[in-house]
Amino acid sequence: MLLILKQKQYLTQILSFPLNAPFLIYIISFSMTKLINSGLEESINTMLRCSQDYFIVIWVMLYVLKHAGKNNLIKEAIYLSAYLSMAYGVLQIFHLDFFHRQESLNRLSGFHKNPYSYGGQLIVFFFLFFNDLFIFKEDSFVKRSLRFLIVLISFICILNTTERAVILGVLLGIGVYLFLRNKIFSDRDSLKLGALILVPILLVLCLNKKVLTRIKRTLFPPKGIESLIRLKLWGLALSLWKENLLFGLGKFPSIRYQPGDALSVQYLTHAHNVYLQILVANGLIGFIAFVNLFFSILKFLFENLRKNPYVIALIVVIISLLIEGFFEYFWGDSEVRYLMLYFAAFVFGLLMELKLKRV
Repeated sequence: MLLILKQKQYLTQILSFPLNAPFLIYIISFSMTKLINSGLEESINTMLRCSQDYFIVIWVMLYVLKHAGKNNLIKEAIYLSAYLSMAYGVLQIFHLDFFHRQESLNRLSGFHKNPYSYGGQLIVFFFLFFNDLFIFKEDSFVKRSLRFLIVLISFICILNTTERAVILGVLLGIGVYLFLRNKIFSDRDSLKLGALILVPILLVLCLNKKVLTRIKRTLFPPKGIESLIRLKLWGLALSLWKENLLFGLGKFPSIRYQPGDALSVQYLTHAHNVYLQILVANGLIGFIAFVNLFFSILKFLFENLRKNPYVIALIVVIISLLIEGFFEYFWGDSEVRYLMLYFAAFVFGLLMELKLKRV
């Protein structure tokens, strides 16, 4: 609040930002439900965490507005983080895990020990680079080739996480992106797009059997209780939510899960579904606030669809994450959530800057 009040020349733009209300509803709803179901301490922790989500958006927007026309630093920070993250992922493909961040040799996790954290971040990076193929078409052949190579590498990294939800979100996101672009491809462009998708898939399937195995397990689940664990988790989540429909229970219980090996025991702490997780933790009130936040963001972006070249990329990032959210709890992963909000705030700032120029 002090930061906002200090920037008096931009106060009007920040106060008129159309997503203020959805963010405040999100903060208040999550804090209130935690107060009711988990007590004052958890409520304060939740309020501070949700406020931090909002603060990231406001801080980046203020930076973009203060440096109007010279906001490349924010964009370069995103690109640099993408290059570093992807470079380390490529090193892990060759088992060069210098910082010991990879728990499984067959699954990339970047700088995170969790492959789905890395996969969620790669969604943002992939569509940022994929979007560049369309907005920098006038570049030289060398630059366009390098951009295409970077997109290929990012997709290879995504496949090597073996996160099925992330792969599904990206593939459907590509379709949504092309639809929003109203792109009619020439034969040459179609070959490039086909190569972009098929070459990494064939390459990874040949070199990483884990990907093929996990996809087979999805399409043709083996017999046994363990193959139904996610469905059981979803059923359990619905049962738990019914215990307190409005405010939820505050926390998803820790479930002991034995995949088959008597020595291998996992503890599942979320519902592997962002929507069910929020219903259990924050009830219907929190769920409505969460859906309202994302609906409001998408509505704002669609209203400004053609005003900035990064808007479509952000729309597709959000849609891909929401698709992934049917199978994973991406909103509980700060590495994914903060990166998405950082990129979103950069785009919001550019749109508000455009609005400021018109005044």
